[in-house]
Amino acid sequence: MKRRTFLAASAGTVLSAPWVAAQDSLPPSEGGIGGTGIVGILTDFSSLIVAGRRVETDNRTRFINAFGAARERDIGIGSALTIEAVARQGALVARRVLVSYPLIGTLMPDGSVNGIRVIAEPGAIGRPAAGTVVAVSGVWQDDAVVASRFDRITGAPYSVISGDILPDEASGWRIGAARLDLPFGIRPTAGTYVTAMGAPGADSFTVRRQMTGRFSRRAQLDALAVEGYLRPAPAAPGYRLAGLGHSFDDAAQLAPFHGHRALFTGPYLQTFEVARGLILPERLDQRRAAMREVLAGQVAFQPAR
Repeated sequence: MKRRTFLAASAGTVLSAPWVAAQDSLPPSEGGIGGTGIVGILTDFSSLIVAGRRVETDNRTRFINAFGAARERDIGIGSALTIEAVARQGALVARRVLVSYPLIGTLMPDGSVNGIRVIAEPGAIGRPAAGTVVAVSGVWQDDAVVASRFDRITGAPYSVISGDILPDEASGWRIGAARLDLPFGIRPTAGTYVTAMGAPGADSFTVRRQMTGRFSRRAQLDALAVEGYLRPAPAAPGYRLAGLGHSFDDAAQLAPFHGHRALFTGPYLQTFEVARGLILPERLDQRRAAMREVLAGQVAFQPAR
C-alpha cells in the first residue's frame, strides 16, 4: 500500500488554495463505498491519527473542504477532519477526507467568528490577531466552538458556519447561536449537518449557498468513531453530539459522558448505535498523548449501552 507523506501546516499558515465553486450537496464518493466514518481532530501524522483511529492514505484519497478541492498541506495538527475509510488488509484507508472547519470568517475583538463564540482550548495552535480572516478547526460545545487550530486564509468566497441546524423561535433556524437568514423555499431537517456559506450581519447570518450532510451521499458507512461534546436533546436517549448531525439510538447510556469531551465508537445503522465511550483531556497536548494510548490498546473504554 502506498503511503502519502503529509506536510503539517505550521501555526498561522496562510491557506490560499484555489477555492472551487461550492455545490448544493457534497459530491459522491467513488462507486458506493462502505466502511467507517471518523470525525475528530488530527492528533498525529504517520498516517492520519483522528478520533483514536490510524487511517492510511493512497493515490485514490480525495481531500476537500467546504468550497471544493483541498491540498494535503492544508492539514495540520489540530485540524478538524471528517474521514470516510474502508478496511483493507487489516488497515483503514481513507477514500475521502473533508477538512470540516466549523467556522471560516473574520476573528472579532471579542473572540467570535460569524457571531459564534470561539473558545481556544489549552494548547490551541496558531491563534492570530483580531481582524484576521481565519479557518477555525475544532468541535462544537453547546452553541460555541472549542477551537484546536486557527489558520489564516485568503481568497475564500464566503464566510462559513458548519454544524447541526436547529429550529430557532425568533428566526426560524440556527447553527449554534447564529440565526440563519435562509434563501426562500429552503426547508432544512432539524438536526442535520449543514455547511452554510454566506455573510454575517448584525442580527443573522445570510446564507447564499448550503450543503447538507457531513459524509458523501454514497458513503455506505457501518461504523462511526466521533469526538465531541454531548448536548441535551428532548428525545431518547436524551443527548445529541453537538455539531455532528447524526442521532444516537434510543438505547445509548450517555449521562456519564455529559459535560466532558469524549470519543464514541460503535455501529452505524441509520442511527449511531454507540457501543463505547472514552472521556478525553481538554488540553490538545494531553489529548494527543491519550490518542497514542488508544492506538496502543492501553485505554479502557466505558460501555455506552
